Amino acid sequence: MYGLIDQLDDAVKKVEADLTPEGESLIVTTFASLDMENGRANLSIFLTPAEVRSIRTNQIGRAIRENIPTIAGVDRLSVREPRGGLRSGN
Repeated sequence: MYGLIDQLDDAVKKVEADLTPEGESLIVTTFASLDMENGRANLSIFLTPAEVRSIRTNQIGRAIRENIPTIAGVDRLSVREPRGGLRSGN
């Protein structure tokens, strides 16, 4: 299970290196958690604010999906981009 986190982290690092324009930063940090009892792993990626990067969140998510290797024993893996932004009405 630890190897899975390492493989995902390597894919994220490759995406960041490939996509990041000079002088920009895409990723602030990553956080991994393991639930060995239920066989689950989670890798959260915290991006720099959209206002200070030229690469859109959905582009980063797509690139990560394209770079995730096939991992033995993993039946399902998903990459989700949070939907956010400013909300009006308050």
